[in-house]
Amino acid sequence: MRSPFAYTPRNRPLQAASPGAAVAYLGALLVVAFCLIQQLLLEVPLVGYILKPEATQGAVDGFRDWLARNGRRAGIGVAAVLGALLVVRGIAGLAHAQDNLLLAVDNTFLTPLLQDSLALGADISMLSTTKYIDGHNATIGGSLATHDAALTERLRLVRKTLGTIQAPFDAWLTLQGLKTLPARLNLHCGNAAQIAKWLEDHPKVAKVYYPGLESFPQRALAERQQKAFGGMLAFELDASTEDSLRFIDALKLCTCAESLGSVETLITNPATASHCDIPLDVRARLGVPDRLIRLSVGLEAPQDLIADFEQAFSSVFGGAR
Repeated sequence: MRSPFAYTPRNRPLQAASPGAAVAYLGALLVVAFCLIQQLLLEVPLVGYILKPEATQGAVDGFRDWLARNGRRAGIGVAAVLGALLVVRGIAGLAHAQDNLLLAVDNTFLTPLLQDSLALGADISMLSTTKYIDGHNATIGGSLATHDAALTERLRLVRKTLGTIQAPFDAWLTLQGLKTLPARLNLHCGNAAQIAKWLEDHPKVAKVYYPGLESFPQRALAERQQKAFGGMLAFELDASTEDSLRFIDALKLCTCAESLGSVETLITNPATASHCDIPLDVRARLGVPDRLIRLSVGLEAPQDLIADFEQAFSSVFGGAR
């Protein structure tokens, strides 16, 4: 009897188990696990337009106009929670705006447990499994979930051709992380809410961006399409960029890193990390100031994180509270 795992770039036992486990969370018909999400997507003709995080509503409208002129079925990729400022996009509105629009939603920040992108009308739900699904900074991987069987077969063909399948041990580690995802997300969300509120009340903090705060402009939209507000937040200090960077350096419990979704709290300055390739004038137009700080809240005790922030404030600003 021929083994279904005879050709490893096509399929492997653990990689086959990974989508099966993901289906239980996604409620999706078909899930494709892979290694390099961007390369895979850009090789699929149907998904022909990726909306970058820095794109404005004008870019979306321009793409719709292009679709109307060309009469072709193409795709638009959008993150459910975009970029450093955590701008929540109305997924359902984007998905149903035009008949020939194929919508792929990057649901990495929320995961399917906090937001069901497919139920909201997306054709493809994308995840970087490196982040919350793995949860321990141990692997590199991703997944695409869809109810479209033909599209799934196309994605599997591209994965096989490009060889972007995960290594067996990476797949196993991802499955291990998936087992604790509900418990971890509950703590991530609860801790982030406490930290966001504490930061908002601090005199040295100019602004906090977190969908769970009453001050967040799109809180009502987040409440409509999410089950919780997630573990990501961003904030600006009432200080210069240089002092903001000194504040990050003064932290002892938080690790400065670009990743997110791990059990450890990770902090970064987008202007010198994830957004460093975006020109200064574009960042300014998008409202991403150089002093902005992004925080991926981990599973540490909130009081320990707050104590770390307090000592960093004291170290840099002399105990301004």
